[in-house]
This record gives sequence, C-alpha cells and structure tokens, in this order.
Amino acid sequence: MSSAAGPIPKNRRYVMANTSTDQVPPAEKLASSIPPRERILRAAGEMFHKYGIHAVGVEAIAAAAQSNKMTLYRHFASKEMLIEATIREHHKASEAAWKALHEAHLNDPRGELNGWLEMMYAYIQSPDEPTCKLMDKALDVSDAEHPARVALDEIKHIHLDHLIGMCRAAGFKNHEVLAINLLIVFEGARESRYVGTHRLALLLPQTVQTLMASHEPH
Repeated sequence: MSSAAGPIPKNRRYVMANTSTDQVPPAEKLASSIPPRERILRAAGEMFHKYGIHAVGVEAIAAAAQSNKMTLYRHFASKEMLIEATIREHHKASEAAWKALHEAHLNDPRGELNGWLEMMYAYIQSPDEPTCKLMDKALDVSDAEHPARVALDEIKHIHLDHLIGMCRAAGFKNHEVLAINLLIVFEGARESRYVGTHRLALLLPQTVQTLMASHEPH
C-alpha cells in the first residue's frame, strides 16, 4: 500500500487557502478588528441617538455590535451603566474640541472665546448632531441618581469651569457670572429651536454680544 497520497493539486491548494478568513463577510472582519467594548459603545451611541435611550434594549445593542448579552454585561453591569459610558465617550470628543480650540488660540483669549461662540452657534443650529441628540434624550431621565444624569451634571460642571477660565483670561469683569449667563443663553436657545434656525442665527449672536458688552471692563 502506498503510505502517501501524493502532492496536493494546485487547484486544491487554492480551495483550502480560500476557506480561511477570505470567506468571512467584510462586516465580521471589521468587527473582529475592534475590541468588544468599543463595538458595544459605538452601537449603543448610534442606537440611542436614533431611537432614544428608553426604546433600545441590551439584546438589540449586543446584536448590532455583533456581540452578545454576556459580553455586554461583562463590560457594563447594567443598561444604565452603558448609557453613562456612552455619554462619557461622547464627552471625550468635546474635551478634544476644547483642547484644539485652546491650542489654536494660544495667547489670544478673546480669539479662543470667540471660537467657542462660533462652535456653539453651529451646535445650536445642528439638532441632528449625534452628541446633541444623545444629550437631549439623556435629559429625559427624571431620576437625579440615574448614572446618565450624574454623568451629564458632571460634564456640565466641567464645561462651566472651562468657560469661566476663558472669560477670566479674556479680561471680562464678573467672569463667573458671565460664563453662567452664556450657558443659560445657549441652553435656552437649544430648547427654542422651534422658532427656526434662521431666527436663532439672527437673534442669538445679538443677545450674546449684548451680554458680553455688559461685562466689559471700564
């Protein structure tokens, strides 16, 4: 009896090689290259943005992330903790924007503050921006102890501290009061989009400039 089957034909070698990762669907290849926690956060952010934080279950999020509930709960103890983590993940982008703004206006505090104002004008007129809609939906949480509310409150305090620092560096008097009032104006504008983006684009800068003028040093 022959102890060897002989060399594998060339065409057969090709078939064997082609049964590895070459036949894995592109979406699965992409998913396998991204850590599970990051995939889950991405999927959660997209689905919370589209459907709201109350309408989406963990099973749907796990499926969208090409994962499963066991893996999801290994990284996040509950859906509430996943919502919090998603909000904090979006906050990283905000912090990067603050840093980039500061670096773009070194030794020019007025320019930095004006740059922030331009960012806020654009933000107010972009209601479909993912971070904006995610924050809107998270604000629907009435429980003050809910992780999402806690995260939002912390982020708002961080933003206020950034803005107070900018107003101080720009030389405005009562800089803390000015910063608080600016945030109140923009929060109000965010809730008043029903008046139309055209009117907001016209009236909001006028309101802001009047407010800032009242805090100019004399």
